[in-house]
Amino acid sequence: MIPRLSVITDWRVRNDDDLPDIAPGEEFERVIAPQKFIVLHAIILRGPPLVSLQIGALPDVPFELEAIDVDIRRYRPSGLNDEALKKSLIHVGAAAAGVHAIAIVPALEVRMVVRNDGAAPVKPHAALLVQEEM
Repeated sequence: MIPRLSVITDWRVRNDDDLPDIAPGEEFERVIAPQKFIVLHAIILRGPPLVSLQIGALPDVPFELEAIDVDIRRYRPSGLNDEALKKSLIHVGAAAAGVHAIAIVPALEVRMVVRNDGAAPVKPHAALLVQEEM
């Protein structure tokens, strides 16, 4: 079976009206808790940039900007060859699944903090690009 990538978001957010406005200079935390076993490949944001990534109780998971297209940014986990980070991920219920992917158990929260570096309020659109267990 060929792995299939899919995009997941916070199921409670239906449209832009459900998203808060982030004022210039403010930060906003977005939480997505997948209900299936997943492998996280990327974080996709429209609008403000990612400033922090947390998986479960593990703060400051390293990430890097992989691509940018106008106001859509694609980040991916990084530094996953570090043995201390691998052990920390296992401790919270996750595991390195390659150089730029993290396996995550169901209901383990992925927290993203974004910051509005612009001059006008923005809406924080966030999604995870994952491989789901079928």
